[in-house]
Amino acid sequence: MCSARNFYVSFASVMQCKSNLRIIFKLFSVFTVATSRLSQHPLLD
Repeated sequence: MCSARNFYVSFASVMQCKSNLRIIFKLFSVFTVATSRLSQHPLLD
């Protein structure tokens, strides 16, 4: 009950700030590209 309420509050706060949502989406896309490049060219073995 409490965790669900906290999740709803955090979700609402995120939806209020669309700029933060864009930043998160940008970071997620960059992270995905970096992960795919690392998987294609494994420098750390």
